[in-house]
Amino acid sequence: MRPIFVCASCARRRASAPFRCRLSAKPAACRNERHEVPSHPPTTLSSWEHVRREPSPAMKPPPKATEPPDRSARGNPPPATAGFPTARDVPPERNLGSYTTTWALPEVHALSMVFADVNAVNRAEYPTVATLERECLVRLGRLWSHPGGTVVGCSTTGSTEAAMLAALTLLRRWETRTGKAGRMRPNLVLGAGAHACWYRFCRYWGVDCRTVPGTFPGFTADPGAISAHCDRATIGAVATLGNSETGRYDPVAGVVEALDALEGRTGLAVPVHVDAASGGFVAPFVQPELSWGFELPRVRSVNASGHKFGMTSLGVGWLLWRGAGDCPDELLHSAAYIGDGVPAIGLSFSRSATPILQQHYLLSHVGHHGYSSALAECRQAAEAVAALLARHPGLSLLNPGLDLPVVSFRDRRASGVVQRLSAAMRLRRWAVPVYPLLADPEHGTAGRVVIRPGFPAPLLRELLTDLATALEAA
Repeated sequence: MRPIFVCASCARRRASAPFRCRLSAKPAACRNERHEVPSHPPTTLSSWEHVRREPSPAMKPPPKATEPPDRSARGNPPPATAGFPTARDVPPERNLGSYTTTWALPEVHALSMVFADVNAVNRAEYPTVATLERECLVRLGRLWSHPGGTVVGCSTTGSTEAAMLAALTLLRRWETRTGKAGRMRPNLVLGAGAHACWYRFCRYWGVDCRTVPGTFPGFTADPGAISAHCDRATIGAVATLGNSETGRYDPVAGVVEALDALEGRTGLAVPVHVDAASGGFVAPFVQPELSWGFELPRVRSVNASGHKFGMTSLGVGWLLWRGAGDCPDELLHSAAYIGDGVPAIGLSFSRSATPILQQHYLLSHVGHHGYSSALAECRQAAEAVAALLARHPGLSLLNPGLDLPVVSFRDRRASGVVQRLSAAMRLRRWAVPVYPLLADPEHGTAGRVVIRPGFPAPLLRELLTDLATALEAA
């Protein structure tokens, strides 16, 4: 045990001289509040254990008053503290359309309280953050069957930024490979279930978007149609591991096989990116036999969201490339006045390190068994919801096979059952999204129920009871 001071100049986390701060590795200049902490290896989460687990005195709430406080001197509280959720808001855990984390382990929640003020971009000041981020990338590489060697990748603000960066690398590599920059308009081939962020990329960077119709009912990509839409101007093809609308997986191995055949006939080599924003943290644990990642040589990059089924708080995404050649050096940029001056790729700078540290904790301490157990429970709950919805004569399931723990359904006829069901659930403070299918609007209105990790058994029982009641009324 050795004394540690709490320092205002280093986010309240510097060591007392002559020791050095474990976050910045710089000599400390501290106030006189101290802690007694054990010594830990610097490359594991335990190296952060010297940070207090309760809020600092300045962050602690004031003691409860015996009488109503006098608000006349302070004015009214800001709207954000006036009370949430209000009668118009749905509590986050009852938002059945969201894929993002609404529950966390106590240890993970504690990290969000402690490290919210640590900026992930300040790598020189917080080298441990960079180390733990690197270890996350290595662990994800193993999870996604990376061929080994140096893992090339980065963390991002989410899968949208990861998709933008992946598409940019595809575009730059196509320009270098063909020398057609400025002389031929490039295109990107997408399955019908591709996320809206890919359309955003195409619009922002002047790339034609070729969307291939999907196969009903799950609107997964047709491998033959994907290859038929590729030509000399194609920068790549995107396969989605977890359609946001239906929760289904594109047949990544089938897409790769079709593109291999295309190259054999024409010599046209089309790289594949796998958008595993949701499935990247599901398939390795729930469908380990499925081939979708770097074990397929044509897959050049993979992205996933940590704040979805990766179980971190908002917002972190992960992007891995097969090798250094898949991420052109020209896209790396450095700034001497921010970070550590090492060239890096990204569309943003300042962001909280919290979800990165949470991801490291989850991958290290929850591990394969913990993720498998949590996602198996999600799948069982989703199956119970699917069985209930399937009994209604006016509804048709879009994903009866359940790839993700997501139940997607539509009107069997244009009868308005989905809208009435959603309205009835809203009266019970559940949010069930209703939308025309982007993949095929002609198939009517759809809805979905996402079962996220941490969905407690009492809440599930309440959901099933309310859903049965709402279905009777619909």
